[in-house]
Amino acid sequence: VRVMDTPQFQRLARCKQLGASNLTFRTALHTRFDHSMGVAHLSNQLMCKLKEEQPELEINERDQLCVMLAGLCHDLGHGPFSHMFEMALSDLGCEYVHEQGSVDMFKHLLVQNSIRPSEYGLGEGDLEFVCEMILGDDLSGGVAARVGRGSDKSWMYDIVSNVRSGLDMDKLDYFIRDAWFCFGADTAPNFRRFIELARVCTIEDGSLAICYPEKMATEALDFFRHRFDMHERVYTHKVTKGIEFMLVDILKYAEPHLSIYPLDHHGARSGQALSITECASDPAGFTQLDDNILDQIKRLDPLGNPSLQRAQKIAAQIESRQLYSCAGSCSLGADHPLARDALEITAQVVECSHKAEGRHEQEDEHKHEDEDEDDMICCSQQGPPALRNNATNHPSSSLCADDLIIEFGKIHYGQKTKNPVNQMRFYSKQNQLDRRWQGHKVDQSRYEHKLPRTFMHQTVRLFVRNPTKKQQASEAFGIWCAEHGLAAGQRDKQDEY
Repeated sequence: VRVMDTPQFQRLARCKQLGASNLTFRTALHTRFDHSMGVAHLSNQLMCKLKEEQPELEINERDQLCVMLAGLCHDLGHGPFSHMFEMALSDLGCEYVHEQGSVDMFKHLLVQNSIRPSEYGLGEGDLEFVCEMILGDDLSGGVAARVGRGSDKSWMYDIVSNVRSGLDMDKLDYFIRDAWFCFGADTAPNFRRFIELARVCTIEDGSLAICYPEKMATEALDFFRHRFDMHERVYTHKVTKGIEFMLVDILKYAEPHLSIYPLDHHGARSGQALSITECASDPAGFTQLDDNILDQIKRLDPLGNPSLQRAQKIAAQIESRQLYSCAGSCSLGADHPLARDALEITAQVVECSHKAEGRHEQEDEHKHEDEDEDDMICCSQQGPPALRNNATNHPSSSLCADDLIIEFGKIHYGQKTKNPVNQMRFYSKQNQLDRRWQGHKVDQSRYEHKLPRTFMHQTVRLFVRNPTKKQQASEAFGIWCAEHGLAAGQRDKQDEY
C-alpha cells in the first residue's frame, strides 16, 4: 500500500493499458494501474498455492513480498499511450526501454517517498531481486547475471516475466483483462488452472522451473494462440495503428514547444522545465507524463509556431476521425528476400504511384481521342476538355514520401517461429502421486492436431497520412506488391472489428 499511495504509482491510473485502442474498441478504458494490481494479485496467489502444495520450497514472506512488488511495479516505466511513446522517442533520436524505465522509477519511488525497505524486512539483495524480475531478459549480462536469488529459488523469476516460455502472470492478467474490456465478459478466456496446477519441478539441466500437468499441454497452446489472436485483432488493429502513428507525429511536432515540470510531494515545481526526451532519463519529470499530454498540447498557444500548429491540426483530425488510413497490406514469408528498409520501400511505392499516373494519362488520351468529336459539339456548353481534366492531374494530388508510412509487423505465439510449448516443462500423473516433481518436455505429436501451420505471421502495411490519397496509395501498393511477388490484401480480419 505504501508503494501504491505514491505519485509515481498513481500516475498509472492516467495511462490506459491499451494506449489508443479505446478509440477503436470504445470500452477498452482500463489502465496500467488496474493491470499492475492484477499482476501483483495473481503473482501472490501463485506463490500462496506453491507454498501450500510444496512446503519444501521454503517460501518465506520476503519472497512473497518481492514477487508482489515486482508485479506491482513492472509497468512503472510505461509512458503515455503505452508502446507508442517508445516509438515517438525513437523517432526523436532517444532510445528508451520501458523495463529499464520501470526499474528507474521503482528506485526513484522509494527514495522520493522515504520508503525504507528494511522496515519491511527487505535487504539490498531483495531489492536487486525485484529489479531483476522486472527486467526479465533485458538484464545486463542476461539471466546468468542474476544475483537476487540462488538456484534453489531461481524459479521465482518466471512468475512475473517468464523468459523461458512467455507464460507468466503479467500476460495471464492482460490477456484476460484486455479480452474482457474489448469484446465482453463472455469472450474472456479462463486460464485459472495455470495457477491451481502449477508445481515447481527439477528439469533436465538440474534447475528448477514452474511446470504443469502433461494434460495441460493443449491448454498451454491455447494460451499462446490467444496471444496471437489478441495481437492480430486488437494490439495491431489497423485503425489503432493509424491513430498511434498520428500520436507519434503529434509528439514529434510538439516536442520543442512542450515543457514538463517536475513536482515535489507538495505539488510545487521542483526543477527546471524538461522536454519529452529529457523526461525519459529523469524519473521526476517522467512522473508528470501520462495520457493527458494530448490535452496539454491542444491548449498550447500555437501563434508563430508552424510545427505546433501542425501537431494541433493532427490532434483535431483524431477527434473528427480523419485518421491516417491503412492503404494496403501483404503477408511476408520468413525467408522472403525483401529488404526491411522502410525508406527504400516508401520510395519504391512513390515510384509505383508515378507509374499508375502514367497509365491513367495514357488511358485518358485514348478515351479523349475517341470522344473528340462529341467534345467539339458540346464544348460550348461544358467548357474546354483541358479545363475539365485539369483537377485530376494537378501535381498536388500526387503521392510523396511524406504521405506514406511503412510498417513491418510480426505476430507470433511468443517464440517467433518456434513452438513455445516446447519451451515449457510438464509433470506426469505418477510424479504427482509420488510427489517426485520431475519436469520434462511433452512431445508435440500429442497435440499436433491443434498446431498451426506456422507460428509467426509477418506483414508489410502501408499507411497514408492524407485520407484523400488512400486510393492512389492503395493502387501504388498493389503495383509494388506485384513487382515483388507479393499478394496484396491478405489476412485482413480486422475489417470485422
